[in-house]
Amino acid sequence: VNFIFKVKPSTSQANKLYNNLLINYYSFKYNVDIIFLNGLPESALYAFTLLKKNIVCIGHSNESHLRYINDQHGLKNFLLKTLFKLSFKKLKLFIAINEQAKSNLLYFFPKYKKSQVIYNGVPEMVIEKKKNNNFTVGRICRLLPDKNVKLAIDSMKNINKASLIIAGEGPEKNKLEEHANRSKIDVTFLGHCNAADFFSKIDVMLLTTPSNSDGDATPLVILESMSAGIPVISTKVGGVPELIEHMVTGILCEDTPESFSNAINLLLHDEMLYQTISHNSRNAYIERFSSNITFEQTLSAINKHTSNN
Repeated sequence: VNFIFKVKPSTSQANKLYNNLLINYYSFKYNVDIIFLNGLPESALYAFTLLKKNIVCIGHSNESHLRYINDQHGLKNFLLKTLFKLSFKKLKLFIAINEQAKSNLLYFFPKYKKSQVIYNGVPEMVIEKKKNNNFTVGRICRLLPDKNVKLAIDSMKNINKASLIIAGEGPEKNKLEEHANRSKIDVTFLGHCNAADFFSKIDVMLLTTPSNSDGDATPLVILESMSAGIPVISTKVGGVPELIEHMVTGILCEDTPESFSNAINLLLHDEMLYQTISHNSRNAYIERFSSNITFEQTLSAINKHTSNN
């Protein structure tokens, strides 16, 4: 790293424009060849104001805001459409983190040729071997309404010989604790928890974010679980179906306690299926989702789209 400069929070249009002034200043001062923007609405809305030629942006969501903006009317949305289209034309490459994000971009800007899907990658999750034989199911996230953690609790009602742990803090914690007590479900709330510690305690990980929400796009926690060989049971939110092959590298469920309960029972009572999914998910991580794979794909895409331009 040759230099670091501090930008303002991207909470206002004025801050975003100010940040671009800084980027222009430092990119010329230090003769920067390629500018890499992090987050589409956060940092690329005014990409057209950047003076360097090689501008790349990576998104961090399903980019459903583009579909919303495209379908709305009024002066504000007209201005947003104009700004985004000017900036997309300026970009040499937009990296979408899943096919849904790319689809939303093409809905907003049909025939756009400068986008590529590159999935998130994570470092390998090194964990200690689980110390007991009790079958444990886990959910780790911010305890927010759009994470639907209540579904994880309700999924355990018809599960025998298994317990649930929930890691994370958030405004829903008290409600979830009360719901677990009323339901008489064996739930342990860990609060803030190191990810490696969490994964060392569980046999199966749940992701319960509603399928029709924007609460998750390409959840890193799924990739971390796969790297540790821990089977994932998930809704079909965002790009999750692109990460998990149903009944091969994980289990995809409907957003109901019954669907999740059936999946948990499958893994609880079928040791061969459990081991197969564990093995397959670990291999999928190595082949598709390691941080090295993502880095190589990103570097290759940048070189392809910015060289000789």
